[in-house]
Amino acid sequence: MNILIVGNGFDLAHDLPTQYKKFLDCVNDIGSIKEDGMSDWKKEIKIKIENNFWIKWFNNCIKYIGIGWIDFEKEISAVIKSFEKLYIDARALNINDNAVTQQQKEIIKILNNDDYAYDDNLTFKAMHKSKRILYNDLNILIECLEIYLGQYVQQLQPEKLSPDVFELDIDCVLSFNYTDT
Repeated sequence: MNILIVGNGFDLAHDLPTQYKKFLDCVNDIGSIKEDGMSDWKKEIKIKIENNFWIKWFNNCIKYIGIGWIDFEKEISAVIKSFEKLYIDARALNINDNAVTQQQKEIIKILNNDDYAYDDNLTFKAMHKSKRILYNDLNILIECLEIYLGQYVQQLQPEKLSPDVFELDIDCVLSFNYTDT
């Protein structure tokens, strides 16, 4: 039995816009245009992304550099770990402004609409609310990515086809891909 295993590189080899940067660019474009004449999937994303922490974070992320690469998973992990430390310290009432890292201050600023006020934002109650925002906004980000892939990318016809697979005698395909390319 011949099994072909494919991943996101397969989409990229077919010039499909499945990089996270392409998704983020699309989301930002959608957020900046009026809804008149906008497709349903774009309207849905526009509503969902309004004030989304993760979209703001990625747009402000210093790793979002010109070469078109941003590691969403790594950034999400770093934010959650940093926030978790802050959250645990707040719960233990073991926190002071000098112990708060710059990354943690940036997280709090975005969560509180660009306001970092040590006394107000680092209480356990405020931190618990922020934790819920991070979780809910992450789920919304995932929903928007699914909409983007399913309603936009999946509908594209690849202009470029990989010649590597035409000659293969394949019995089964195991895909770790974002689309059905």
